[in-house]
Amino acid sequence: MLPILFAILTACAFSLPYELLNTAEIGALMPGHTVLEKVTAFLPVLGKRMYPQCILLFLLFLFLYRVLIPKIRAKHFSMSAFLTGALFSFYLIAGECGIAYKDLAALFKTVPQIVIMLLKICGWLPLFYIVIRAAFVYADEHKSLPIRGHISNVIFEKHAFLAPLLIILACWLPYIVAFYPGFVPSDGLKQLNNFFGSGNFTDNHPAFTSMLMGWAMRLGRAIGSDNLGIFLFTGPQMLINAAAMAGCFPLFKQMNTPGWLRKLVLADFALIPIWPNYAYSLLKDSLYMAMILLFVQMLIKIIKAPRTFCSRALNLIFLMVTMCFLMLFRHEGQYVISLVFLTLFTLPQPRKHWKKLVPILLIPLCLVNIFNRVIRPALSIDDAPAREALTMAFRQTSSIVVNMEESLTSDESEVLHELFVYENIPEMYSISTENADLLKGQFDPWAPKDAILRYLKVWLSLGIKHPLTYLNVFLCSNTRYYDPFLTPYRDIYGWFGIEQAEYVNQGLFDIYYQPRTAFLRSALINLANGLPYFPMTSLFYSLGFNAWLMIFCLAYSLRKKIHGVIIPLLPGLITFVLIQHSAVNGFFRYMLPLLITLPLAFAWVLSFSTENLRKN
Repeated sequence: MLPILFAILTACAFSLPYELLNTAEIGALMPGHTVLEKVTAFLPVLGKRMYPQCILLFLLFLFLYRVLIPKIRAKHFSMSAFLTGALFSFYLIAGECGIAYKDLAALFKTVPQIVIMLLKICGWLPLFYIVIRAAFVYADEHKSLPIRGHISNVIFEKHAFLAPLLIILACWLPYIVAFYPGFVPSDGLKQLNNFFGSGNFTDNHPAFTSMLMGWAMRLGRAIGSDNLGIFLFTGPQMLINAAAMAGCFPLFKQMNTPGWLRKLVLADFALIPIWPNYAYSLLKDSLYMAMILLFVQMLIKIIKAPRTFCSRALNLIFLMVTMCFLMLFRHEGQYVISLVFLTLFTLPQPRKHWKKLVPILLIPLCLVNIFNRVIRPALSIDDAPAREALTMAFRQTSSIVVNMEESLTSDESEVLHELFVYENIPEMYSISTENADLLKGQFDPWAPKDAILRYLKVWLSLGIKHPLTYLNVFLCSNTRYYDPFLTPYRDIYGWFGIEQAEYVNQGLFDIYYQPRTAFLRSALINLANGLPYFPMTSLFYSLGFNAWLMIFCLAYSLRKKIHGVIIPLLPGLITFVLIQHSAVNGFFRYMLPLLITLPLAFAWVLSFSTENLRKN
């Protein structure tokens, strides 16, 4: 009986749309507005909207519950699975309501809405709890069987680094040939413009990456062409990314990762067009994603065998160089390094080697500070405008201006008028749910620090007065990072082509593709544009689904109660937190650090199964 009840509730939860309450049909069914009328008013409309898909979903979930419930019936209640399931239920509710209304207050606007929300919770929560609990049981009890088959043994055991590297590069070769010299999006050309003096050279796009791009272009021009200049950057970058991905497989071997997961990860890296596209793009994100994957690999090695790792000078040098580049390639790299190392030193074994590890942390920090405080000013490269890091605050204060302007004090209003183009805020805010670049543009980019501090005080005081409004804006802006059924806002791929817009290519660069490979480019673009919409491959492109997998890894690692398991997950989790404050929410490439480290994080927590712990 329980599977039938759960299947009915879950089918209703997935079938009932929030837009239902926007219709006039419901209002016509409750003329007296009594509680009983309000509670039942949506039922006739619901019946018309849910048939027949609800029947198909009911059969699907009935089968799922009948399979999974027996697997966990004898297991004790899992608070980790329950809390994770509750979080996923909340994410779906926030996602659906945010997309339908742009306002989570609509959840409580009417009695029928509250009933619908409760119905969805009653349908989603048991589903997520049972699925997550069953996944925990599998993770605890799975046995890492040896790799079977001669070819698989050669790839994943005998040549665990070289064989995956060659397979990845072989599968990427069509992209290298068809799109030589690489993918050139507008952001990359802006960085080249800055380097060659055709723009305001700032650290908005990391200056070190811009300099690498510029030096590669200068060298290419000197010995060949602009095309060669682009390829001197994108070619080595592609090799570095492929090598970083191949570096996962020796660790999979050490951690007794199941064969199915190794094959799935290799197929992902080799065949899903995300990776060759970004690895071959003139883009600041591409080198950063390689560095963060290398950093996670070294974290795992330090945690597993700190004495072995720290006894080899080459390991320490490689870690130091990786950390230095990680901080130079993206501004958030400094937060990742600092937070992760603080947690790493909480482990007793790595802490014993602090004399070697502390200098490895301090040297990159000093070098990066020297670059930012000495070299950049000497080269007349300005700091990034402060508004880049304040976009979520702009959204939240703008919401108060638009909806509750009367709550502003005269001092608060004066500060906002000083730093914003105040009269433009309502229009810019109305179109900023997912892309707040225009709203961000209303703030003075070169505001002095004391003015920014005054603004932050206003932001804090308004947040104290209107905390639910701030939370509402935050959640509605990030629904695509929460809801696995929503597609990314845009930018699944960095760029399939060469940006030709005059504002970023003002006759400075002569970059072009070879005409004779046009047919191959067309075929690869068609393949890339189709895969995000196929039933299984679409999961690789779902930001919400991948975020849920990382959260599952977090829940499982916390459940094991083994100190240090969570540390290799932190770079991906920090990325997940930071991107929710970005100007453009739902951008695919902002999730790349999480996406590229997720397979290794999943294998890492799986290595703490009961069976693997018994072996070790």
